[in-house]
Amino acid sequence: MASMKDLDRKLSYLSTVLKSLESSSAGTGWDNKIHPDASVEGNPLSFAALAYLHEYGALRGTSKEVPARKLFFTTLREIETNKSKEIKRIILTNLFKYGKIQQSKLQHELADYVKLKLETTMGDATKLLPNSDLVAGNKGGNRPLVDRGSLRDNIITKVER
Repeated sequence: MASMKDLDRKLSYLSTVLKSLESSSAGTGWDNKIHPDASVEGNPLSFAALAYLHEYGALRGTSKEVPARKLFFTTLREIETNKSKEIKRIILTNLFKYGKIQQSKLQHELADYVKLKLETTMGDATKLLPNSDLVAGNKGGNRPLVDRGSLRDNIITKVER
């Protein structure tokens, strides 16, 4: 059985590791590769630009209006509402799997988790503003942010130290 001194040492180590995460970052999003189908007035859009348009909305009052769907906001709010149970599970799994926190692996696992949640949110008509009737008719349904899945399938993760 672990003594209080052992527990204190392990908590101190965990605190040190978590503080070291502050000097690095992990992210989930899109890069500037050109989307194969997206353009505005004949100008091609990158995956990042298209995601931005969907997050904040654009082209209001035109036939190509994109409603603000708050993809990141919706996804991160869902993660937060979950009381971070999955985040705690990822941290504890990392700790038990490696015997100590593996910072880089932990950051990759957390970024992958956010990526998975973003992928799940995309196309879920119950979580995002619906397509207009015109767009839904052209797509044959109401799966916001999913035509061919290119935007969803090009979400990337990145860890920097």
